[in-house]
Amino acid sequence: MINSGQSYIHGERFLVSYFIGFISNLLNTNSFYIFQTATYSGVLILIILNYSIISKVIFQKTYSIVFFSLFLFNPYIVRYSLSNPAMFNDVVFVISISLLFFSFLKKKNILFYTAILLAIISRQTSILIILALIFSLVLPYKNEFINLKKIFFSFLLWITNYLISQKYLVITGNTFFYKSQFFGLIDFFQNDFEILIFLKFLFLPFLSFGFLFAVTIFLLLKKKISLKINEINIFFIMLLILLVSQPFISGPYVAGKNIIRLATHGYTSIIFLLCLNLKNL
Repeated sequence: MINSGQSYIHGERFLVSYFIGFISNLLNTNSFYIFQTATYSGVLILIILNYSIISKVIFQKTYSIVFFSLFLFNPYIVRYSLSNPAMFNDVVFVISISLLFFSFLKKKNILFYTAILLAIISRQTSILIILALIFSLVLPYKNEFINLKKIFFSFLLWITNYLISQKYLVITGNTFFYKSQFFGLIDFFQNDFEILIFLKFLFLPFLSFGFLFAVTIFLLLKKKISLKINEINIFFIMLLILLVSQPFISGPYVAGKNIIRLATHGYTSIIFLLCLNLKNL
């Protein structure tokens, strides 16, 4: 692996790929076929999980299918994963976000901890989940599911994964990391700012979110959304903002068109929040 900033980032999330490679060696099979099998299985789990969540929140079958279709036909989730099976980490992370929401609905700790584990081993972005948990806990409203124990355990898992990843990076010789990987937008404004490039970058996520954004605006104008102040709404709104902001602050020259795929990690959260806060249709 070439020693570069991107190699460092990809190396930090090696556990999922390491597991795929282990299975490949064990079965003496091309690793790509294992990636295909894992990705197709993951997509199936994601479809079943998201349908279960939407059906649980919206009892009218016709309307639940409408909102489910917003997830199913997004070009950067199911379709993207099927066309690029090697991006299995993204499938695992999106599953973790859906499972996290399901854990809030069911009030099941085992689902919560499983979701956190999957998020942590699949992407460094999982630290944003912990930040959202902390913000939610300190805000002045009643928390029934979020507590210090969950935050502590989540942070402990994240630190453990970080230390293991650092050990792997040292072994492979990937030690270079550039702050521009996180704060490329600052460098862009200071050194390379061009208004057309910035506007194009700003509107790229609409290729994924465009139709969902239109549906959200329509429901708001029709006053069909009644947002309640509770822990699940606040937590997932915070998480959504953090997930979309992360690729944005990397800037046009670091995130590039990847801002579409990375921002889409928060896409299902919007659907779940819409379903949860709809008035009678």
